[in-house]
Amino acid sequence: HGRVAMLAITGMLFAEVWHPMLYSVNNVPAIFAFQEGIQTSVILAPVLLGIASVELVSFPSWESTDFMMKPTATPGSYANLPGASPWTKDKLTAEEYERKEVVELNNGRLAMLACVGLWIQELIDPAHVPVMYRFLEKFGAEQPAIFGLFGSN
Repeated sequence: HGRVAMLAITGMLFAEVWHPMLYSVNNVPAIFAFQEGIQTSVILAPVLLGIASVELVSFPSWESTDFMMKPTATPGSYANLPGASPWTKDKLTAEEYERKEVVELNNGRLAMLACVGLWIQELIDPAHVPVMYRFLEKFGAEQPAIFGLFGSN
């Protein structure tokens, strides 16, 4: 859940400004972006099929009867391929692995709270202004030189 939340909060914030799959002519808050853009999306189905195919690769490391990992599988390794992930237990010492686990858990918890906070803020805001637009307006007013680095005036 934590890994999904870390991807979700990043996706929600960027989707308010630009989203390649769920294009919408209206600027809507992240909580309504899916409903607003799903009707015009032509690339969403191929992307979901691609994600499903990547997930299917990991099935050989699972027992077919009780949905548990096989004893030979390395937890956290992509598709149980040796050397496919730099963060698995076979690459790190026990202390390093435990520290990385704790850091990932804490970042995941923070991301889950950030998702809920973003949704609540967008629901109770009467103007329904996307959070990222407010951030960019404030940041641009305080640090206009930053936007000059990207070629805009």
